[in-house]
This record gives sequence, structure tokens and C-alpha cells, in this order.
Amino acid sequence: MKAAFYLMMGLLLMVYGCDPGGFGNTDVILDKYKDLGTLDINFIYKIQGIPENRIRKVDLSLAYTSDSLYHGLFFTSKNVSDEQSLYRFYLPPGTYYYQATIICLCQSDSCLWSKFPGGQFGLRMDGGKIEVKKGLATAVSTQFH
Repeated sequence: MKAAFYLMMGLLLMVYGCDPGGFGNTDVILDKYKDLGTLDINFIYKIQGIPENRIRKVDLSLAYTSDSLYHGLFFTSKNVSDEQSLYRFYLPPGTYYYQATIICLCQSDSCLWSKFPGGQFGLRMDGGKIEVKKGLATAVSTQFH
């Protein structure tokens, strides 16, 4: 059994070990992104009157037009986490629109008084227009007022 394992490992190393496009060749990865721009969205929020553990991130999405954003026709969305604040997109140069959403989980009127429509389980959104340029990084931070 051990001999078969070592034989398979040796064959794999012979096949993939000297492949210039295989493991460890970062030139292929860099060429993939050379015509793109980078968009960094810092998904942060500070809501007064509500404990931090009662607000959760829900969504971070990008659309090509503001109409598409309004109708929920996104070309990409990120799985957001309360543990992560920076999200990176590699995009072709152009104009994009983003939308970030948070939800309030407090009971009673706390959410309502903190400007969450509908009170508990109300959503607040932030968004805007972004210009991405070839080879450059664009950064934006969410602002929930």
C-alpha cells in the first residue's frame, strides 16, 4: 500500500512539478488582473442607541446602473460577515453602483428610534456611485447616517 502511494506521489510530482503554469507561478495570476482596477469597500457602521451585537451585515452588492441596483439586478454580491470589514473586487474599468445593507435585531422601539424603517428586523442601506480605473485602487467606506 505504501509503495503504491509513493509511486502515485512520484508520478504527480513528475507531471506537475516542472509545469511552468502549475503551482507557484504567479505571473499567470498577475497577467489576469493587469487590465482591471481594484475596488475596496470598507463595510463599517456605527449606530447609536443599539448594542453592536444587535446589528448584522446583510448584503454587499454591485450593479452596472442605478436602475439595476434599484431593481435588485446585481452582477455580483459578496457573502458578508460581521468579522470582516474590507471587501475587495477586481473589475474592468468603468462606472459601478454599490449597495450595502444592515439589519437591526433589537426588540421594542430601539430599532425604530435608530432610523431602521419598520423597527425590529428593519433594514438600512447605503450605496453610491464608484468609478474604477485600470490599474488603480479605488476605496470607499460605507456611511449609515
